[in-house]
Amino acid sequence: AFNSGLLNTTATNLLVLKNGATVTTPLSTSATSYVNGPMDCQLATTAQTTLNFPIGTNGDCRPISLLAKNNTSNLYNYTSTLYNASAFSAGTYTNFPATVDTLSGVHYWQIARTNSSSVPSPSIEISGNQQANLYFDTDDQVYNGSLLTVCKTYTNSTDWVDIGQSTCSIGVSAYATAQAGTITSSTSGPTAFTSFSYFTLGRTHGAGKDPLPIELLSFSAVADGEKVDLKWETSTETN
Repeated sequence: AFNSGLLNTTATNLLVLKNGATVTTPLSTSATSYVNGPMDCQLATTAQTTLNFPIGTNGDCRPISLLAKNNTSNLYNYTSTLYNASAFSAGTYTNFPATVDTLSGVHYWQIARTNSSSVPSPSIEISGNQQANLYFDTDDQVYNGSLLTVCKTYTNSTDWVDIGQSTCSIGVSAYATAQAGTITSSTSGPTAFTSFSYFTLGRTHGAGKDPLPIELLSFSAVADGEKVDLKWETSTETN
């Protein structure tokens, strides 16, 4: 139960929740008590199980939870880490999904799945489509629940893929300001969720706000015959 303060972890000083352990504190991006660094949840059952990761980093609490199911009772470790960085900072994954026009430039998560001998096992003995529930806050720049989706990577590709939305806690219309909430991935795609890797938020093609990560000093548009001259100046730009 996370009630007060941060539990600071590293890859070598890791919090491990044994098979059957639970997190009793509700997950929230506003939590003041969470695991500041990576944490591991073990799973050794064929029963569909919710694994909660109340994690954060550098002052940002961004939990993630899994609805995981294996087809054997062999023990597997699920190690989750939050990164305060653009999704394109994750390895060599450089391409957008065909259905998505924006990936998060703020956060992404890694869920590394290994067996009891610490051998990477991203998809071995997984049963069907898994589900992930990602938490976002206002700095994640989410304005429209209907356009939000969950994206992940596969180790044999440089592409991010769209694993879809099952539910989203915010409304389907565009908000004037960025919202906080949660999104749960779909069990039917558009792309299957049958391995563990990197995860992030994506925005599907459609009408809606897509803020630029800049501080704008000036912007002008002046008609010039059959074209328009655009001029702008920025003080800062991100990616």
